Amino acid sequence: MNYCAYDANGYLGNLASTGGWAAFVKWAGRQKGPVRTFVKEGFTEDLAGLAKALTLGPLALGDVEVVRMGVLTFAGRADEVLVVWDGLG
Repeated sequence: MNYCAYDANGYLGNLASTGGWAAFVKWAGRQKGPVRTFVKEGFTEDLAGLAKALTLGPLALGDVEVVRMGVLTFAGRADEVLVVWDGLG
């Protein structure tokens, strides 16, 4: 199963595998502000805040870094909102 990114206009692309997203959520849970809120809520309208927090935040490694870069990329491309969804919930 994959997690995908969506914005106000629909599908943006694949974001992470289940394992990659789980690792990112664990890492993000130790952060403050927009990153933590994004993973807790599953969406954000604060695209600039999310991008800034991901850019200035602590170093991530392995799968977490891959997902961090994906979220950062999609935050820059998203229109109005960034939503992460596994297609089930």
